[in-house]
Amino acid sequence: MNSDTQIAWAAGIFEGEGCITRTHTSMGMLQLRMTDLDVVQKFVDIMGYGNIVQEPTLPSGKDVWCWRVGKRNQVYRMLELLLPHLMSRRAYAAQNILDDFDNKYPII
Repeated sequence: MNSDTQIAWAAGIFEGEGCITRTHTSMGMLQLRMTDLDVVQKFVDIMGYGNIVQEPTLPSGKDVWCWRVGKRNQVYRMLELLLPHLMSRRAYAAQNILDDFDNKYPII
């Protein structure tokens, strides 16, 4: 298990560059998109879930890297870890997804 300091660092990166969405095929998906592969890789190393894919290069010539996770149990676990460190807007979205999981799709 990673330290609270590492989780807080990951939450800060997620707060700035991440998003929480609902999809029609899953209860929720988490995504982080940025041009710094080393930062995205450190985020994955700390959180332990998801995949990194390269997206089309920006007009500036910079590569774009995107991390995503959509498996219910992984989204649930990550939101539990990130939630205490998120600001109100993302915390609200995270709590709504967690509540939906608890009410509709209990994790066993």
